[in-house]
Amino acid sequence: VDVDGFLDEIKKLNKQLKAQPLKAKAWDVFKGLETEVANMGKSLPLCAELRSPAMRRRHWQLLLQLTGQASGNIDPEDESFTLQRLIDMGIHNHAEDIYTIVEKAQKEQQIERALSKIIDAWEKLSLEYSLHQKLEIHLVAPIDAIVEQLEADANTLQSMLSNRFVDHFIDKVQFWQKNLGLVDTCLTKWLDIQRKWVNLFPIFILSADIREQLPEDARNFAIADETFRHLMRVAHEHPNVV
Repeated sequence: VDVDGFLDEIKKLNKQLKAQPLKAKAWDVFKGLETEVANMGKSLPLCAELRSPAMRRRHWQLLLQLTGQASGNIDPEDESFTLQRLIDMGIHNHAEDIYTIVEKAQKEQQIERALSKIIDAWEKLSLEYSLHQKLEIHLVAPIDAIVEQLEADANTLQSMLSNRFVDHFIDKVQFWQKNLGLVDTCLTKWLDIQRKWVNLFPIFILSADIREQLPEDARNFAIADETFRHLMRVAHEHPNVV
């Protein structure tokens, strides 16, 4: 719909109406036409707003409720959807509320895009491993980039939760906030265990003297070593962070 073109025509009609003699302006037909033109002038800018790509089905449903057609249906992608349908809904009577609905749609779209960006990033993010030749095991490489991403996205999710337009996404935002919290906890613990294992392996496995002096501790570490190596093999085969 060429809203600007229609608005230009509305301006022309208004000029023509104003130019009519006083006698004509007293006629009911004139008053009716003047009202129709005025309503169209209010409706067209609202139609332009409602064309926002941020509008989703739930927002159109809000529009139906606003105009007293809650049980109705509206699909802007349907070929039967016309400008006349919006005008017949009396949208000119609900300008402020419609601007509020469109604002809600646009703010929710911003949240949706930011959330999708976070989800896409973490679904692709993988841990890197480096082969420790002497210990014959793949160990987790430095995770500085992951930690930086984790902190940035955790802050973004927290900001979303304080956004008054987050309601529609609240469950998904909280789910990913919990996910990233688990990632933080797991990586911190994992790297701590890895560091301890690297330090203890030469003592309890490679040193014959220690094994003789502390046989029970050496046996316990050997069991832990087998478990650790198994877990690291599995982790190396599935490097995705989440």
